[in-house]
Amino acid sequence: MNLDALKLINTPDDLPANLDEVPDDAYITTTVFAHLAEIKPESFRSMKVRSDKNHREGTSRPGDIPFTDEKIGNSPVWPMGVYRTWMKNRPGKGVGGGRPVGTKVAKKPQPPKRLELPAKCPHCDHEITGEDVLRQKQAAEAQA
Repeated sequence: MNLDALKLINTPDDLPANLDEVPDDAYITTTVFAHLAEIKPESFRSMKVRSDKNHREGTSRPGDIPFTDEKIGNSPVWPMGVYRTWMKNRPGKGVGGGRPVGTKVAKKPQPPKRLELPAKCPHCDHEITGEDVLRQKQAAEAQA
């Protein structure tokens, strides 16, 4: 890698306000990649280790951090174009990216729960009668 002609964005502070101004051949560091993807740097490093393992084993998954063999010193760098492609194709947050829009399953309305009286209290074995329920209801109304 020719370091003299290299355009490197080393920190998020080096990013211009308009990201379209960053050329696709400019390189970004792990810190910048994490910042752009809105991922904590520690989480990004964990994701990268997992992604590199998937790449090595041939089991890459959507959302894996793109593999790079480009390095400055021991630090990996990616061309901005690789980041843009990854971000455009990245699945949504969470496992599987969530349920597709318009496929929400409506819950069936449930009938009200019924208690057959008399019944035994599961806590104290007291026999609950209709009179107990009526007294409880009247007490609640009196407090309101």
